[in-house]
Amino acid sequence: MNSSNPRWMSASMNFPETRAKRPRAREATMADLFRRLAGVSGVAAIAAFGVPSPVADHCASAQSLPRLEIPGAPGAASTRVSASSGDAASQRKEQRRQADLVKAIVAEITDFVPDHRAFIADNDAAQTQAMQALEDFRAKLDEALTADLIAMANDSGNGYATRVATTASRHAQYLSRAIASTDLDRFRNSDGRDDLAMAQYFLMAYRVEQLAQLARLYPDNSDVLAARSAAGDAMAQLGSLESVRQGRAEALAARIAAMRLRPAVRRDAAAERDFASAFRSSAWTQGEFAGSEVLRVNLLSHGWTVRRNPVTGIILSRDQQAALAVKRKDGKCFSYVIGLEQKSQGSTFGGTYMASGREREMLCENIGR
Repeated sequence: MNSSNPRWMSASMNFPETRAKRPRAREATMADLFRRLAGVSGVAAIAAFGVPSPVADHCASAQSLPRLEIPGAPGAASTRVSASSGDAASQRKEQRRQADLVKAIVAEITDFVPDHRAFIADNDAAQTQAMQALEDFRAKLDEALTADLIAMANDSGNGYATRVATTASRHAQYLSRAIASTDLDRFRNSDGRDDLAMAQYFLMAYRVEQLAQLARLYPDNSDVLAARSAAGDAMAQLGSLESVRQGRAEALAARIAAMRLRPAVRRDAAAERDFASAFRSSAWTQGEFAGSEVLRVNLLSHGWTVRRNPVTGIILSRDQQAALAVKRKDGKCFSYVIGLEQKSQGSTFGGTYMASGREREMLCENIGR
């Protein structure tokens, strides 16, 4: 029976599809990659991602393997051509190896997104976990972004690495557009659902962190730097998590104080008792509102509205609305607008039941005003 999505959740602020977390699969993939890559820089990257030391030892020793001698070597001219071709192939292989290392880091950065479903399940726990995830992510990247890796990422002579840099630039531009489309003022001062608000806050924080890490990897990339600057300005405008919480709490308190019960269009004591009973017995009100006291019923309809089958004209049901002032067991009061319905039973109608509803908190002293 929660209220509809808050106004700040515009179409441009839809959550991205949460990517399934697959840490073990990623580690396995990266380990397989590093097992076949030799080189000092590769060893540094392996250590950064926590690959077991035997793998690193294997990569480090790969350069010292004995060279295979082939009997009946060709002549000098043929040897020079073969050596030149072999050098080019080796260079391309090394460039691809380096680009694969950079690509793995870029994927690690761009995959860093919060799971908004966790906030809906347990908002407080999700906030704590999200803060810890930010700290862990920064520590991991501090270790992984070595000087060698940054040099590989920015090697203009490596076509493979250049393509990875282009992917990073496009991702930075996407994040910049997403952040620019967020209405920060409405978000900060909204009184809507707190779980969705906190999920959106950490989505913003994670995007800013992605851009900060991409800027470390590509310190001269104009697209990344521009996006990072804009994101930093937006985050500064949004404020800290505590300031956002305070602003939202103030907006909620103001909205509760201004809330009033919708006025009745008519009085009917029997209907009011019937509707209060339908509210108390509804399966929808057996959670937080179980055992609530109905203090007042304001009828919002002048009578029943009959609903017919659009083809046959047969009467299906009838309905009307009412606004209830409800006091929960915890002492909080709410304006609860409900839709009530009765199913057709041929020549008469069945019992009244609650078909829909939406609650908004209000001050108990404002119920009679």
